[in-house]
Amino acid sequence: MNRCAALGLIIVILGLLTSCTQRQGLNSLLDNYHYRLSNVFEFEPSNNLLDIDENSLPSYPSRRELQQPLSPVSVNLLEFLRLSRCDLQRLIGERNSSLGKFMPDSQMLVYHLRFIALAKTCRDTLVSVDNHSLAQAVADARQTKINDLPKVRWNASFASQEFQQLFSHAAPPLTLTETASDSAALTQALRYLQQFLLIEAEDTLPSFTKLESHYAVVASDKFIGRLLRSQLVLVNVLSVLSDQIELANKERPLCPAGSLTPRGKVMQQVFLRFYIGEIQPYISGIYRQSRDVKQVIEDYLLLWPEYESQVFSAYWQQAWSDTQPTSIWQQYNRAVSRHTQVWQQQLQACGLRPGNNQINGK
Repeated sequence: MNRCAALGLIIVILGLLTSCTQRQGLNSLLDNYHYRLSNVFEFEPSNNLLDIDENSLPSYPSRRELQQPLSPVSVNLLEFLRLSRCDLQRLIGERNSSLGKFMPDSQMLVYHLRFIALAKTCRDTLVSVDNHSLAQAVADARQTKINDLPKVRWNASFASQEFQQLFSHAAPPLTLTETASDSAALTQALRYLQQFLLIEAEDTLPSFTKLESHYAVVASDKFIGRLLRSQLVLVNVLSVLSDQIELANKERPLCPAGSLTPRGKVMQQVFLRFYIGEIQPYISGIYRQSRDVKQVIEDYLLLWPEYESQVFSAYWQQAWSDTQPTSIWQQYNRAVSRHTQVWQQQLQACGLRPGNNQINGK
């Protein structure tokens, strides 16, 4: 094995080890919380608490399902050759080349915007030399491209390969370290791309040199899919633990007389150290990053609602809807709210109300 191959193998192994360690870190965090609660409330720990039903994770639609068909623009070969005085001729030639036929959706957006801009200049040039028939053909082709712009924008975003990666849940949930940071890089990249999606036919074209680097950020981490997986893990864990705490309290309350007991003091420490110190930061991180990224995506959807396909709408309703009670996002918010209420009720039952010094160990 040569040095380059050996180095590549080492990098792959280190990547796998890092991924495994991150998953184990999150599992350890939640397992430990589960274990501490089972000791305090004296219930039998649940098996496979962290396992989720993969079928309950909504899958992002395929590119084939999402892509909008574009209108063909036919330019007669003789007319095409007569366009040689225009830069449009070179652009069309690039599009019809072997590489041009396999343009990614991002470059198809660039091509359409450049075509519209160059066609306007070309039409004016042809009019100036009294070639009105060809000028009209170019104007018609330009209008076709303008009419297709909303479809091209949709294809360059929700139907693109990069968005397929962004929404893919074929990756582990976020770690505590990742939720402690923010999603600024992703939201910045999405906002940058949004500027290009808002370019109109008569706008001056910006530089496209940084476009692909921002697409690379969008596709880099399956971030939205990982957020959704993280939410579902928390739905499962928090729902089960809330059930177990409530059931245990009915059978054997920690503080039957409404005042702090020795078992209640242990509960207090578990609440402060493990719930407030570890679990709540993870819950808050998932919520904050989900909220921020979700807002950007919803802003995208406002740009061209007429091209929001039925399959995308079905996915969004199942995954991120604010109005569909069964969406993962709604389930997550309910599970968090319920678990918070369970803790509040438990603290009150032991005389540890908000503002009570005992809740802070004083």
